[in-house]
Amino acid sequence: MIDSNVAGASSKLSGVIQADAGVDLKRIFCDVRDLVARHGHHRTLLPVQLFKYHYEATLSAFNSIQTGVGMVDEELLRQFEEEGKLDDASKLYRRLSMTLHKCSMNLAELGRRRRFEEELGSRLLQDLQNDSKLRVVVEIYSRMSQSRDSDIESLPGKVESQRNVVSVTVNALESSD
Repeated sequence: MIDSNVAGASSKLSGVIQADAGVDLKRIFCDVRDLVARHGHHRTLLPVQLFKYHYEATLSAFNSIQTGVGMVDEELLRQFEEEGKLDDASKLYRRLSMTLHKCSMNLAELGRRRRFEEELGSRLLQDLQNDSKLRVVVEIYSRMSQSRDSDIESLPGKVESQRNVVSVTVNALESSD
């Protein structure tokens, strides 16, 4: 909604933004104000900042999943390298299974986030056809985002493979007792 009754040459724009619980709108608005101070007003500054923030949050979620999968890899490798028997296979199984379950749940969310990010980037690029500066910013974040796609696509296979290895390893350790 635009308030045209505001004195002066400018107008105020108001609206509703629906965002996930973890979105720091205060930071986003502060960043937009900083951009306005440096570069002037533009109707797409807020959507571009939301896109940038979304990219960063998606990257953080991706890195978190990678860390969880890496932790399971390290633990499995450690188990294979140890010569002694595992003291409590069921504890290991529970811990690693829980980590992999969390990774699977986060993967589903990551897929949703990635699709939204792709759609938002595409719409921003269409909207910014006549603004080269902001279009370049969106193109850069879109390319960086797309560069992760093959890694994101490979994660479900890694998680499932690790589930199988955890199950086989723990069963073998329990049966060797």
